[in-house]
Amino acid sequence: MPRYSCSVQYSTTPSPDPRSWYRAGRHRCPVTWAHCRRGDTRRPRGALVIYLDTSAFLKLYVREEGSEFVQHCLECQDYPVPMPNILRCEFLNALRLKVYWNELDDFTVDRLLTLFDDRLLRRQYAVVEIDGSRRIVDFRQLSAHTVSLGCRRLDILHVATALQLRPRRFITFDQRRRSLAVAAGLAVEPAPKS
Repeated sequence: MPRYSCSVQYSTTPSPDPRSWYRAGRHRCPVTWAHCRRGDTRRPRGALVIYLDTSAFLKLYVREEGSEFVQHCLECQDYPVPMPNILRCEFLNALRLKVYWNELDDFTVDRLLTLFDDRLLRRQYAVVEIDGSRRIVDFRQLSAHTVSLGCRRLDILHVATALQLRPRRFITFDQRRRSLAVAAGLAVEPAPKS
């Protein structure tokens, strides 16, 4: 099982070959190994185990509160992390914002992006395509919750994307996104702090 780094002080040791999952008999992923290996972007069959929004995905690369929780979620599954374009774009910008806020330096961000690219090439992330027409319909329906929840555009886009992927768990650390996902009927983790 590949180990995901949680901190800026990540290991530079290459990740194990993801095909070892298949050889070890842990290939029950609804995103079939053939899809992952060929880089096929067709919509995966069945339910994906988890959907990480950007607030959760970023914790794989930068140690923050909740990093251990996200790490544990990934270690307890045999499935690649679904990587829709919205997550990829927002993650890249989130790292650059960390430089703007003086939380990271350019060199560290470049190394984290190299690590991200390496994991993407090793198929630790399953690149998925989303039906744009359906996402617009879902977006319109979900935007009705903006009046009561104060949803932002990216909150709605992430939840609309997750609805197409049908994850068993939607992992977020963003309160508005959590509230919208619950309203949409998704199982959300981690539980909000009291």
